Amino acid sequence: MSKELIYKICLFGDKNVGKTSLTQAGIQKKEVKPPVCIDIA
Repeated sequence: MSKELIYKICLFGDKNVGKTSLTQAGIQKKEVKPPVCIDIA
């Protein structure tokens, strides 16, 4: 489900906002990879 959340954040959120959120979440959880969001966006 983490990947689905990433896609939703990227699609529904702005690139800058989504990138920042994913970057922070990725560092904390170490499960979310920002490059995935950037790749899709």
